[in-house]
Amino acid sequence: MLEAADTSRMSRGTASPTWLVVSLACAGQFLVVLDVSVVNVALPSMRADLDLSSLLLLGVPPLGEGGERVRHRLRRVHAARRAGR
Repeated sequence: MLEAADTSRMSRGTASPTWLVVSLACAGQFLVVLDVSVVNVALPSMRADLDLSSLLLLGVPPLGEGGERVRHRLRRVHAARRAGR
């Protein structure tokens, strides 16, 4: 009879890591949702400040000569910010 009580305690002890894994997965998912929300709130001001197109905001890099113009524009914006404009 004493052995049966001991095995039930052991099964509760093995269930604890399962809840730890579930808790960590939920915390990780919460951080992903929080990050996406913050980025979505910041996108309009990023577009206005850096004068970016909607494709650049989505992370699609321009190719060829157009890409070089965008990089030049971004360098100019960053230099103006450093100068205190």
